[in-house]
Amino acid sequence: MMISYKPVSVPKYAFVFCRYTIAILIWLSFVLRNPWILVFVGVIMLFSAILKIRRAPLIVLYSQTINRVWKSPQDC
Repeated sequence: MMISYKPVSVPKYAFVFCRYTIAILIWLSFVLRNPWILVFVGVIMLFSAILKIRRAPLIVLYSQTINRVWKSPQDC
């Protein structure tokens, strides 16, 4: 049985925003020695996996805020 998939399109810079935001939060957790920031990152990642890429929390945050001011190409 073949599993079919439908490719989704998200703004290119939204994907970059997600990567940088997660990386910054992880580094902040280490620098500040605060494990709750890592828990927050885990919750973001969990919701991203459950909601899929188009409705991931950071993608939605970027799309509803920054992308309204500076349009991003739809490459990813």
